[in-house]
Amino acid sequence: MDFIRLLLGILLSLLPERYRSRFGWGFVSAASAVTSGALQLVACLGILLYRYILFADRRVMAMPSHVVLGAAEKGGQTAVMGMGLFVLAEYLIQPLTLLLTYFAIEGLVRIAAGVVSGEVVPTLPLQLLALAHFKAAAAKHERDLGPPVVDLVQPGSGDFALVIASCRPKPWNNMTTISYEEKLYELVREEQAQPPRRWVYVLRKRPESKIIRGALYQYRPDEVMPKEPAEAASPE
Repeated sequence: MDFIRLLLGILLSLLPERYRSRFGWGFVSAASAVTSGALQLVACLGILLYRYILFADRRVMAMPSHVVLGAAEKGGQTAVMGMGLFVLAEYLIQPLTLLLTYFAIEGLVRIAAGVVSGEVVPTLPLQLLALAHFKAAAAKHERDLGPPVVDLVQPGSGDFALVIASCRPKPWNNMTTISYEEKLYELVREEQAQPPRRWVYVLRKRPESKIIRGALYQYRPDEVMPKEPAEAASPE
């Protein structure tokens, strides 16, 4: 069972945090991330070395024998080493070689992060995939909310000073102090309504003697609207 947990931790440590939190089940730790990075480093270095041996053999075998013998006779060991350097340089610029080199370096970085700070660093391709997934999900969510419209601000009744209807949810809670038209308010409750302004917030005036406990939110009814680019300064 411990071996299975370690194996799952090694595999899951490759995932970004947003996926690990869903599928990690507590298997991922700094130790599993270090082990994963070490396996990644050793595997990439092994494949690099094995491919270089095959690559060098093919290059040497492809050369005419009289060229190799002639270089050895004229330049000796130095000439042969020079030919080996050219073969190595050609190997290093191969696309697969560059890719394997990157993953070897990434494995080293993942080891260092796990050992030094206990951080679990995912592999970059999956991190980029998660970023693309997040942006696509955010764009879909924005489309589902519908086009933005300016908030509707109305006076409340009784102890309730303002009622704000918005097409987008606000990051407000009972610790938030809301500033609007140089007056301070606090959230009483949140309600749901019909589109396009589905989120309704009931506010009351904050007592002047009350200490601001949380963040001070500078509210504007048009804050949900897209920001227009600043006009270019006219030449003098």
